[in-house]
Formats: sequence, structure tokens, C-alpha cells
Amino acid sequence: PDLAQAVLAIGHEGISRRDPERIAADPMNTVLGGGGFLSRLMTRVRADEGLAYSIGSGFALRWYPGPFLVSTSTRVAEAGRVVEIVLAEMGGMHGKPPSAAELRLVKSFSAGRFVLGLETSSAIAGSLVDLDVYGLPPDSLDTYRTRVQAVTQDDVAAAASRLLHPDRVAIVAVGPAASLRAQLERFGAVEVVEP
Repeated sequence: PDLAQAVLAIGHEGISRRDPERIAADPMNTVLGGGGFLSRLMTRVRADEGLAYSIGSGFALRWYPGPFLVSTSTRVAEAGRVVEIVLAEMGGMHGKPPSAAELRLVKSFSAGRFVLGLETSSAIAGSLVDLDVYGLPPDSLDTYRTRVQAVTQDDVAAAASRLLHPDRVAIVAVGPAASLRAQLERFGAVEVVEP
């Protein structure tokens, strides 16, 4: 009850590692919240509003669909405002896909991040095992950057429409229940779980 910061997790169902739309989902998520300082959530929540030090989003790509999750922490009194911004930005991806310049930057970032993830022999071996475990095509590592570079603004808009659902999120907030309940009731029913 005396915490100064509330921890927030906002999410809904996501996609599986084998979903063909995962390639378009990567730049879409990078624009929304998975690209650090390139992302809209970081710009709005941290840079513009000063409400959090860090915020991020991502898909848990598993054999079966895992969750899509946005996570951050903020001052307890600002939790409702942060949730409001997150839901607005998720919905905004439907009507305002990335500009051509934004998409170029994000695709370059995604391709570079992918390459950096394969710097060691063990990382390459782990990625090859993943291909087998998830039943992905054997050339997936070789073609990944080309497939990401081929993603268009329309692909990202379609991915946002299909994969982002601000109207059906679950919100988990850890912090002082009385203050958080008052702020979060406008988003739906609130259940308090005592430790």
C-alpha cells in the first residue's frame, strides 16, 4: 500500500511463432513499443508526458499463441493516464500506420537487431534449434532480413488491425489497491488480489 510506483502490464492474446504474419508484426510492434526510443509509446509516455522511465511491448512467440504485452511502471497517481495513452496508441496503429520514413528506419533497426542476435556460435545454434522446434523453413535465418525489408505500410496496417485489440485488453496493476482501483475502474471491472 505504500508503493510510490505502480507496475503495469497491459495485454491480450497474441500470435504463435509459426504465424506467417509474425514478419509484419515485428516492424508493427517496433513502431508501437518494441523499438525503444524509436517507438511511439516511448515517445508519448516518456518523452512527451514524463510518466515513465521505460515502456515496451512485444509478442511472446511460442508454439501456441502467447500474449501480446505492454509493460511499464509509473507513479501511482499516473497509472490511469498511462493506461489511457497505451490504449490510444494501440488504437492509433489502426488508423495511422507508420510513415514511409518511419517504416524504413524501423525495418533497418529490426534487421540490425536480428544480425546482432546471431553474433556467437551458440546464438546461431540456438536459432537453428528454434527452426526445428517450431517447424519453420530451414532457410528462415537466411531470408529473414529480406522478408522484413519487403514489409509495406499496408502490411503493417493489416497486422495492426488483426493483432492489436485495445478494446479487449487485460490490465494488471501492482501497487496501492485503493488508488489504482479508482483510476482503473473506467477501463472495466476491477478485481483486487491481496498478497
